[in-house]
Amino acid sequence: MSVWRCKQFFKTNYKRLILLLLLVLALVAVYWFPVTRQSLSEFASGLKAEGWTALGTWLLVVGTLLAVFWQAKQQGRINSASTVMILHDRFESSVMRSYRKQLASAIISKSPIEQKDDHVLVFFETLGMLTHQRILSEDMVWNEFSWEVVRYYAAMRDQIIRLRNASHDRTLYSEGGVPFVVESLLVADWFIA
Repeated sequence: MSVWRCKQFFKTNYKRLILLLLLVLALVAVYWFPVTRQSLSEFASGLKAEGWTALGTWLLVVGTLLAVFWQAKQQGRINSASTVMILHDRFESSVMRSYRKQLASAIISKSPIEQKDDHVLVFFETLGMLTHQRILSEDMVWNEFSWEVVRYYAAMRDQIIRLRNASHDRTLYSEGGVPFVVESLLVADWFIA
C-alpha cells in the first residue's frame, strides 16, 4: 500500500479509528476495573457537592472544546470554499485567459514553453501547494478544476520535464504542484488502469 493510499485511508476513516480506539480503551478499563451498579451507586452517593461541581465543570470543558473544534473545522471548510471560488475567478479572468490562449497556441504549435511564460503552470503550482498543505479541500479543488488540471497536465507533461532539465531544478512544478494535484486527485484504480 502506497503512502498516498495510507494517508487517504486515515483521512477518510480517522473518525472511525478514534471511535474504535475509545471502544478498546473502554473495554480495557472495564476488564481491569469491573463496574457494577453497586460500585456506580457507591461512587455517586459518596460524591460530595464539590465533586459534583468539579465533574460538571469538566464535562462543560469537554463539551466546549468539542464545540470549538467543530466550529473551527466548519470555518476552515468555508474559507476553503471561498478561496477555491476566488481562484476559479482568477483562472477565468481576462488576463489568465490571454495567458491560457498563448499556452494553447504554444502547445498546438509544439513550440517550447519558457519558464518566464508559465503563468498557467504557476497557477496550478499554487493550487497544488495549497491543496498539499490542506488549506484547500481536495474535493473542492477536484470539483472546480479537474477538467482543466487533467488536460493541461496531459498536454504539458513533456514540457514540464523539459523545463526541469533545462533549469537543472528537479523540484520545478513537482513539490505540491501540478503533478501533486493530478496524482492526489486522480489516483484511482479505474483511472490508472
